Amino acid sequence: MFCRVSDLKGRTVRARDGDVGSVEDVYFDDEHLAVRYLVVKTGTWLRQRRVLVSPRAVHAWPTEGVVEVDVTREQVEHSPPIESDEPVSRRYEKAYADYYRQPYYWNGPNLWGIGAYPAPWPGEAFEYGGRWDAAERSAAEDEALQAEVREAEECHLRSANEVMGYHVVARDGEVGEIDDLLVDPKDWSVRELVVDTRLWWPGGHVSVPADALESIDWSSSRAGIKLDRATVRGRGT
Repeated sequence: MFCRVSDLKGRTVRARDGDVGSVEDVYFDDEHLAVRYLVVKTGTWLRQRRVLVSPRAVHAWPTEGVVEVDVTREQVEHSPPIESDEPVSRRYEKAYADYYRQPYYWNGPNLWGIGAYPAPWPGEAFEYGGRWDAAERSAAEDEALQAEVREAEECHLRSANEVMGYHVVARDGEVGEIDDLLVDPKDWSVRELVVDTRLWWPGGHVSVPADALESIDWSSSRAGIKLDRATVRGRGT
């Protein structure tokens, strides 16, 4: 059974030693269609900071009101900071993964790099890291980091909040607006788009397979799908 991304919003995020905040958004990878991070608003505890939490740290897709994560409050406090008004670059993701000593999900043949699921590969033990401090890196290390990620700097992470309301365009015309994303709770892959069709025909909502997505035009807020309108309409209930 697939789960709605919208159901994560507002849920409390609980570390090993206490609450760290609540889910404000979800970042998904528009290239491989998988949820890569929860965006957590920490509230007054960390002066309204926003931090990222990878599904690798989540015990399981939450079925109730709390997202349990396998990190400590101190680790969250000292994790690499993000700027809410800037895209998350591959360079930042590398720093994040290094901080938590996690494998890079973009290195390997599977959805999560070395594995198909966002969990440590059997036989591997990923020890959560120390304190993030950019000043501790030497100039040579910084240049090496830039060289490693320069070709992969293009951002593929997108805000789920941002795409809600995007126009969905079939081969022969518009069919509705994105209302939600349905995710497989086992591997956190985006499996279906929930499309609100009420402005085009009665019936409410239909689900469209995520692999039917051809393109997302961020400048015009449109998502193109490789289906015709009749096929989309036939998926209604």
